[in-house]
Amino acid sequence: MYFDLYKSSCDDQAFRTHSNEVGAAFRVAVAKATTSSEARDEANSILRAYWHYCGQNSFYLVGTYFPKFPQGKRMSFIDYPFA
Repeated sequence: MYFDLYKSSCDDQAFRTHSNEVGAAFRVAVAKATTSSEARDEANSILRAYWHYCGQNSFYLVGTYFPKFPQGKRMSFIDYPFA
């Protein structure tokens, strides 16, 4: 079965709500990760669970790992659908 991540993020309110909640939990865990290895493991498990929730698609994770792409913008695949 095909899972259209972009369409789900635009049209599915439950998907967006869950994504926002996971993003908030991940930011909190990352903030704590500098002081505790347990928090780092928690951040990694949150990220892994979100990756599976998105159908193992790294679309939303790219901006986290490449926050400053050339031209000062966050990296995104929106303009490159076949990347």
